[in-house]
Amino acid sequence: MNGWCRAFGPGATDQVARGKVMRVHFVSCCVGLACCLPMPGIYRTYGQDALPGDVLYFVTDLGDLPGGYECCYPLDINELGQVTGRSCVDPSFEAFLWDPVDGMIGLGDLPGGAYQSEGEGVNNGGHVGGTSRGEIAYEAFLWTPETGMVGLGDLPGGTYYSEGHGINDHDQVVGFSRSDAGQEAFLWDPNDGMVGLGFLPGGGVSVANDINNATQVVGSSCSAERLEAFIWDPVNGMRGLGTMPGGHYGLDAYAINELGQVAGTASNSEAFLWDPVDGMIGLGVLPGRLPVAYGRGVNNLEQVVGWNLDLYTGANDAFIWDRAHGMRDLDDLLAAGDAEYAPLRYATGINDAGQVIGKSLGAGGGILLDPFVVGDMNCDDVVDEDDIGALLLILLDPEEYAQTYPDCPGEWAGDVNQDAVLDLHDLHALRDFLGSAPSAQPGHYLPPEHILPMP
Repeated sequence: MNGWCRAFGPGATDQVARGKVMRVHFVSCCVGLACCLPMPGIYRTYGQDALPGDVLYFVTDLGDLPGGYECCYPLDINELGQVTGRSCVDPSFEAFLWDPVDGMIGLGDLPGGAYQSEGEGVNNGGHVGGTSRGEIAYEAFLWTPETGMVGLGDLPGGTYYSEGHGINDHDQVVGFSRSDAGQEAFLWDPNDGMVGLGFLPGGGVSVANDINNATQVVGSSCSAERLEAFIWDPVNGMRGLGTMPGGHYGLDAYAINELGQVAGTASNSEAFLWDPVDGMIGLGVLPGRLPVAYGRGVNNLEQVVGWNLDLYTGANDAFIWDRAHGMRDLDDLLAAGDAEYAPLRYATGINDAGQVIGKSLGAGGGILLDPFVVGDMNCDDVVDEDDIGALLLILLDPEEYAQTYPDCPGEWAGDVNQDAVLDLHDLHALRDFLGSAPSAQPGHYLPPEHILPMP
């Protein structure tokens, strides 16, 4: 959530494994590769061609709290795959914590509130920082399973108004509060309470959006000349992130990883990645879009997610960026079996497992995207002849496959030709691929001695 743009409170702005049932054509009579009829590989997924070794995503629909309907908005994800955000409830909206095992639970609101709360950050302990309506106004909170939702107050001179935007594993929460100095970014600590972080020189307004475990805080602040993205730490205080080549400066910083790298939006409306060594670089735009993009999440692998606005249509398109591939439309990376979730309009967070959270227009609600490697049936990050046997196993005996490879998304990785059906066509598509241009890893090839002999 962008606290800067929402300075007056939140608001106005049969179990299906892995979120989708795919058709699986099990084999009951095939006892060897020779009995399978040759079928040409199609290698087609929603929006782009995909080959074995490519990374695609399958979708889990996060659902809603009771009374809500396709109005879940996820805002942060931790390394355990737990997600927080807000979901519609009667009569308003409520913060939630979603867990891969337990699903979604509501976090309630502060005393005197009217079901207006929003979880904006979740740490690896499953603790949530966010904002809730209280008896008088909106207030930042910390939620834990032991304490429930606890208000964090406001800065000295404030008028009972604060918002919580980010949290780290030390239960330190950042956001902004009204204070006797104006609207000011804060750092709340379980031992020291809430402390104002000040402003860039000459400024009088600041907002903190995220914090890492080194107590580095990012956000935006007015300076004497402009609104500018900042990074703050206890030693150096608050400083601006500088400019990109061409002179465009950081406008707002939304997320920071454990390497001190920052994702945000620059003054030319381009998403950026800022690095302590290399400074700020622009992430470009999706093909055919105008340069209005928001970088909203960054993991420790330098993957950035966000969305790109098409000014001609007014629509957002969710993207993922990395140094190897540049900016890519997440719609183009959806598995064929989950094409119904397109278009993806927002990507709001990413963890080190590559799981992405966001908003789907196709499904109408909050989603979790899990990456998988096409053709990697044994989950060793290599596509080779060993995957032939694993693919045959899931076709012959899916229960044994699940026991042998309990953590592998085989029903997704096995759909090699991306026709949303797991069958013998996929077996032949994988064999054909390995017999011509086998890929050991995305972008890498097996040596000739590993090429599977063709009958």
